[in-house]
Amino acid sequence: MSVSPLLDVQILQATADDYDEVMSISVGIYKGMDYLPAMYHRWLADPKRSMFVAKSEGKVVGFGSFLLVDNGVTALLQAMRVAPWRQIGYIQSIATVLFDHLQASSCFLSLGTPLFTVPLAEHMYQVKIDLFGTDPSLAQTHILHQLRVTVGSLPLGGSIVCRVSAEMCQLQICGKGRPS
Repeated sequence: MSVSPLLDVQILQATADDYDEVMSISVGIYKGMDYLPAMYHRWLADPKRSMFVAKSEGKVVGFGSFLLVDNGVTALLQAMRVAPWRQIGYIQSIATVLFDHLQASSCFLSLGTPLFTVPLAEHMYQVKIDLFGTDPSLAQTHILHQLRVTVGSLPLGGSIVCRVSAEMCQLQICGKGRPS
């Protein structure tokens, strides 16, 4: 357990008992097409995944999940939720803990959204990929991995529009034991 910089938030490993509270802060996400209800318990059983909840006054106010792939070189942040009544600082608290638990020596993270339809375009889907890290040379690996995952869920005859954004930053936790 770690206490966030926001003082009233504790970051804990997510459990099966947290499911209902995590779902309650996820109401309305992806216009009723949220993947998390179907994946939550499967992800809990996955040894390559870590899931966390942020709790304030004993109630879940945030959730985050990442998966280590490519033999632990790449960490994919696949879900993040924050209670609608909380401030953006809670996203930062969860993200900080996720970064802190990364085991990849590259210290590079990518977040890809599930496919969602593009309004006014038939059979067109969009995926958004956000990249974070200190080594831009790893971006290609992350983008290709995210696209491989996305293409696997693309409906027959569908097309993808991919939006990529990158934030190359110095993550203090990346430098643990190594020069940055």
